[in-house]
Amino acid sequence: MTGFAVANPPASGNTLGNINPENNTNLSENINSPTKPDNLIRQNENKSNNNTKKNTGGIYKGDGGSWGSGSNSGGDYINPPDTTSPNTTLNYPNDDFIGNLTDPMMIDFICSAKDNFALSNISLYITDSNGKNFTLYGSKVTSGISNSTSWLLDLGNGIYSWNCLTYDASANLNWGELNRTLIINHTNINNSDSNYGLNVYSNSPDDSVERIDGNINFSCTAKGSNLSSLNLILNGVINKTYSITGETNHSDFIYYLQKGVYSWQCLGYDGQGNYNVSAPRILAINPLVIPKSTKYGGGTTNWSKVSNIKKVCNAVLDNPGSAKIKWNGCINAESVDFDKYVTIGYNYIEVNSSFLDSSFNSSAELTMEYLPWKTTPAIYKNGKICNTCKVIDYKDGILRFNVTSFSSYTTGPNTKLEIWDGTDSIMPYSNKTIYPNENLDFFANYSDIMNSLPITTGTCTIYFADNSIAMTYNSTNKLFEYTRTFGNSGIYVYNITCSDSSYETLNSHDSLKIGQLLLNGPNGAKVSEINTSSSQPDAPSDVYSDAGNLTEIILSGFSNTNSWQGYYGNVSGVIFLADSLGHVMYNWSAENAIGEVFSSTSDLISWGDIKCFDMDSQTSENKTVLESAYGINSSDPDGIDETFNLNSHPQFFVGKIGFSPGICKNTKVYGPDGSGIFDEVLLYDSKTDNVVYTSILKDNTPGFDKSQHDFEMMVLENGHGTNKIPTNYFFYIELGS
Repeated sequence: MTGFAVANPPASGNTLGNINPENNTNLSENINSPTKPDNLIRQNENKSNNNTKKNTGGIYKGDGGSWGSGSNSGGDYINPPDTTSPNTTLNYPNDDFIGNLTDPMMIDFICSAKDNFALSNISLYITDSNGKNFTLYGSKVTSGISNSTSWLLDLGNGIYSWNCLTYDASANLNWGELNRTLIINHTNINNSDSNYGLNVYSNSPDDSVERIDGNINFSCTAKGSNLSSLNLILNGVINKTYSITGETNHSDFIYYLQKGVYSWQCLGYDGQGNYNVSAPRILAINPLVIPKSTKYGGGTTNWSKVSNIKKVCNAVLDNPGSAKIKWNGCINAESVDFDKYVTIGYNYIEVNSSFLDSSFNSSAELTMEYLPWKTTPAIYKNGKICNTCKVIDYKDGILRFNVTSFSSYTTGPNTKLEIWDGTDSIMPYSNKTIYPNENLDFFANYSDIMNSLPITTGTCTIYFADNSIAMTYNSTNKLFEYTRTFGNSGIYVYNITCSDSSYETLNSHDSLKIGQLLLNGPNGAKVSEINTSSSQPDAPSDVYSDAGNLTEIILSGFSNTNSWQGYYGNVSGVIFLADSLGHVMYNWSAENAIGEVFSSTSDLISWGDIKCFDMDSQTSENKTVLESAYGINSSDPDGIDETFNLNSHPQFFVGKIGFSPGICKNTKVYGPDGSGIFDEVLLYDSKTDNVVYTSILKDNTPGFDKSQHDFEMMVLENGHGTNKIPTNYFFYIELGS
């Protein structure tokens, strides 16, 4: 195909080279200024005698020769000028473009521009075919802060230089960085004016598309008689030729293209030497915009195959076996990091739309797989019931539903179950103290989570260690209920299970305490936890090291104890006169904290058998046994006898048992200055073999944190090694007068 060979490049004297037209004084007389918008007033224009000009929205000049914009009925302005030049980009044709198809040849010139405020127009300047006489070809009005435009020119053989000039709304201007050169070099082929019925069509890719994958399949079709060949023309140069036959045939040309803008078309020949070309198309390759989605597979959209990454319709992100998203509309996936801003896991989907293009915060179909619910579950958006979510279907643990916007979504049972008994606090029909052989009521609220209405068709069964029985629905209270007694005091655990054929089955468990009336001894205390905290570690210090030196250092630091838990706070209550059933004859308000707070791992203390803890007892629990139970070594500095090492407590009573001053081992827990203030005594229940920690109340006394407390105490806790099991402590209080 010698008729399409590229000619030798022109001599340097015939080319303009990379000369910016703005600075080319030899050609300046041929450069015409593009038309400026009507509302633009440059510094040397429209000056009045008083240098003021009334303004109703345009750009204007006021006193002092500065510029402003906006509405100004008084004539003076206050706004600073826009002095930032726009940015001009030459998109197509590429520099040193060579066209050898026809003479003349249609060339589509494309330029784009960006501005910080507002664009006004873009103009095309081009030389003659000898690379001289830079003149304005045409100017087109543009708007916004980012825009592009094009000019279709019919150029004959020759060497051309061209550039684009952009004006913004404030009269700032800017050329493309360097002039570009193109060559039209066509050698005539023996062919008549007619194509003798030969037609050539470009099939794919479409015109003016952007691809993120450089692997491109160019497809063309030729129709005529006695077909001979199809040729791919890329940027004006024949790149590949395939032989074809028949009257209708097509060829696929597969290329890998680097990032850039390409013009392509196909050239077809028949056996008589007749030829024709398809209409030119533009293709942009931009591989840097491929989204990152390494966490997702399955049905996830193949981003490298989409025709327009800025408009991907019905896009899918899939985490097989867990969940997936399918957007119902189109999204702009350019440069999106799905791995960072989208989370798809079991029973959970989150799209952090605040960091993504607004197109992501739109309607979508969500699918969650392997859900455990037997009936259609409730859907939660940001932890709250989603009233705008629409269920499509739920079958075999797979839920499909539509959402209107994005944040986080999960599912849960469509039911809610609350259980309690008469000994609980706050709940209806509760806050009671129950003793052996007294009736105790149990309650279950089994309801629809969407509307909170009770599920009256359901059934609830309550389970104890000794029996189970169906609960009865009370239509007045709208609760399932059951009543029973317990013969002995102690802790009892129960479970309630509720179900319905149209709802999810739920179960929950709770515990209760049947009280023991304690005569002449402390009573159980109701505890409200206010705050829990621990000391924070100090930051490490650094020391410079230098080879060959010896440095003496002194290290100091601290460690949290692994053996003790601290409690502190205030007490309140009453002193009353009552019978064995708790019937009160009279009570006195305990305005001042006088008495003791007790803590033990047992809730059944025999207060008539209370005594001092014997560190070295040979017949009952001693310090060695107790320390071993809490992982304390005999050499540890925070052992029991290292802590309770005083005999300095004041006199106190437990029920009717008196303890003389200093008779038991005690410690003094710190006040605000680090000195011992609060007395804590170590006692022992010889009948149940339980240690009792005893804090003697001091009303409104400044504590370790400089706040006023009624008591401070420490109890043993095993935090050594990998032990993570907490110890439960029961609290008792005895108030005096």
